[in-house]
Amino acid sequence: MAVVFTSDVSQTTLLMAYNNQIVQFYSNTAGKVPLNAEISIIGVTAIIYPHPNGTFYLNLKRYLAAIVNNNKFRDPVYPDIDPNDIETYIYNAVNGTYVEGPLSIKINFTDLTFESANRNIKVLNGVQQLYSQKKYEVQNDSFMQILSPISTGSSNQYYMKYWAGYPFEFSFYTASIQKVEVINERTLSTVEMTPKGRVNSIYLCDGDTDTSIDTQLQLVNGYNKLKFVINLTDIDQYITLVKEESCTGVYVKWLNNFGRWRYWLFKGEHMQSISAKNIGEIENDFFNLANTVSPTMNIGKTAEAPIKVQSRNITESDRELLSSIMTSPKIYMFTGVPFAKAEMNDWMEVRLKNGNFPVKEPGRTTWTINMEFELPSLYTQTL
Repeated sequence: MAVVFTSDVSQTTLLMAYNNQIVQFYSNTAGKVPLNAEISIIGVTAIIYPHPNGTFYLNLKRYLAAIVNNNKFRDPVYPDIDPNDIETYIYNAVNGTYVEGPLSIKINFTDLTFESANRNIKVLNGVQQLYSQKKYEVQNDSFMQILSPISTGSSNQYYMKYWAGYPFEFSFYTASIQKVEVINERTLSTVEMTPKGRVNSIYLCDGDTDTSIDTQLQLVNGYNKLKFVINLTDIDQYITLVKEESCTGVYVKWLNNFGRWRYWLFKGEHMQSISAKNIGEIENDFFNLANTVSPTMNIGKTAEAPIKVQSRNITESDRELLSSIMTSPKIYMFTGVPFAKAEMNDWMEVRLKNGNFPVKEPGRTTWTINMEFELPSLYTQTL
């Protein structure tokens, strides 16, 4: 007989590491008494014990999250672009984003025999919400998928915004390592790139070499329609890419729900203030009154300098793009300058202060978004 699953994991879709992934199973072999079950999850082994009715239950979520998130949400990809080599615009982004491997289940019986079953699973460092499960589900692991939320009312359309001169990339999953053809349907220009792994990042700009990819894809200011073709059996993917002129502002990137990065420029001026508070005091009243300057001694202060930003008159597509920043576990603020190659130390981790974000309002077509970012605490002089 065999291991029977009453709840199984999918082998044809990409599993989200931060959602429940339940396996529940039993043996249908008559006369066998289960002792325990050994479960190997992409090399990590757990031993579980049966319910009195002989069934086993395990939620794989915490195991999968620990396996795939091996860099604590940090971005390990920093490009080294050669303006004359289109292949240097695409990078392997698997590390910390995606993992695949065997799920092996072995039921051990009290008579020292066993039964086993095997699965092959593919996991993204992402999460889905109950209300949007169908909309944002990565439907099939055999197709190319842009790792960004799908536009409303579509199954293969995506929306992104790109400011010239600022570092910008987007990522995709592919089961095939065949060349990807990227066609700008607005200008009919085409480039071909070779995927470097299951998850790839395509850089339109590293700051310094912005104009090269623009020249080859002939990106125009305003709307560009990018079509992605990887083979004849795949489903073509489309990105509506809005290119805007470079301007000053606060530029951020954040980890989206699919384990890769999104970007936004809060244009114009921002507000910043310093808030400080005393750490405390220690006793210093050891002298006669005539010789006393201060009966207590200040230990020092802690200080913060948060930044308040605003985006006005943004569209519904912009609002949807920006919404995932509210739940992102990792946000970086750009500290470099436009049109200069961005290095790893040109990004500073910040945190979004608690607040609200508009989701839906009948009759509303444009939005004003206000946010406040907590920068790292200021260094202060303390005892």
